[in-house]
Formats: sequence, structure tokens, C-alpha cells
Amino acid sequence: MARSIFLFVQWFIARRRTWLRILTWITRFGYWLFILYGLIEWFRPRPVSEQIKRRKTLVYCLFSVIVGSSVSWVIGKIWHRPRPFACGDAAPLVAHKANASFPSNHSMNSLAISLMLLARHNPWGLPALAWTGVLASSRILSGLHYVSDVVGGFFIGAAASHVVYHSKRCSQLADHILYYWHVGATVVQTWWRKC
Repeated sequence: MARSIFLFVQWFIARRRTWLRILTWITRFGYWLFILYGLIEWFRPRPVSEQIKRRKTLVYCLFSVIVGSSVSWVIGKIWHRPRPFACGDAAPLVAHKANASFPSNHSMNSLAISLMLLARHNPWGLPALAWTGVLASSRILSGLHYVSDVVGGFFIGAAASHVVYHSKRCSQLADHILYYWHVGATVVQTWWRKC
């Protein structure tokens, strides 16, 4: 029954060009909103104390993605689960190569970032969490992932975010990165003004 409903929804979306374009864009490029947010947040001018706090949050987000992606890479080397369209379980509404399906890296990384933003009391945490749901749903509806791939990605992303948030080593490394970033930026600004 659930498979019939899923295939009907896929059929319905495939017949509506506008819906298919929206689904394709979200599935292919939805994660770029997280990257765009990070770049804007990093370079946006603000008071120094606020800027350091926001940048440390971004570094934590990056660490969460690195940890989650490392776990995903190991899982991919151990177990290769074919994608739904490769098994004939779903129609491929968005073109994609037939690499490993589990876990959904897009879902994993977007949830890791969203949870880190929430943990660090960033006001963009809730909108990022909502966008994570939209992105994960698009990956399933487009036939690129099973629901279990997305749930597994969520679990790994949440675990990665938790580990990074509670790690003193990550906190120290983030402080070092930010210190050297600010020293380098000051040197470049001083040099630029003298030229």
C-alpha cells in the first residue's frame, strides 16, 4: 500500500513540469543554501565578540560535517546498498549515478549543521531544520534514497553534531583556527592599507 502511494506521488510529480523542476532543484542544489548561509555568516560585518561566536559555530558545523562524512565513507566501503532507482523500487526523477545509497549524505550533513546551529543558540537553527526536512523529503521523492537511508543519515548527523559539540579538543581546535584566521586577516588588512 505504501509503495503504491509512493509510486503514485512520483507519477504525479513527474507529470507536473513545475513540480518536477522544483523537486529537481531542491534535490540537486538544496544543500547549497547551507554553504551560502555559511559564507554570508562568516563574512558579514558585526561586533567582534558576536562575530567570533558566530564563526566558532560555523567551524563546529564544519567539524560535524567532517565527522559525519568520515563515518559515511567508512560505511560506504563496508556496505554498498544500491539506490532505489538502481533496484527498480522507484523511478529516477533526478539523474544521479548509481553509487551507494546508505546513508543519505545530504540529509546527514544538513541535520548535523541544523542541530549544531540549534545547540549554539543560532537563530537560523529552526529554519535550517525545516529546510533539512524538505531536502530529505526531496531525496526520497526523487527516487535517490530509501527512507531508511535518510533516517540513518539523520542518526549519523545527530551523533556527529553531538560528539563535536561536547568535544573539548574540537573547541580548542576551533579557537586555534579562529585565532589564526583573525591574525591573518589583520595582517592582510594592514598590508592592503599600506599599498
